[in-house]
Amino acid sequence: MSISPFLCDDEPFTPEDLQAMGTAFDQACAALGLTDKDRVTRLIADHIIELAQWGLRDPEQLYVSVMREFHRATANVASVRVAR
Repeated sequence: MSISPFLCDDEPFTPEDLQAMGTAFDQACAALGLTDKDRVTRLIADHIIELAQWGLRDPEQLYVSVMREFHRATANVASVRVAR
């Protein structure tokens, strides 16, 4: 899967930036078992794009950050379900 469909046409990224973002996106999707362009995939792409807009361009750091955020978000959802 590619991160390109999730980017706006006017994004100011270099080819190297896009490569780093694509690598992180592919790793995250593989780790989470995502194969379709659904809401979760969109959230992963949006988070990587946002991090890159803030200047984070290392693929490993992008991957770790997005996975950390995903696990934090799913833990919050799980704790809300348990509390009900």
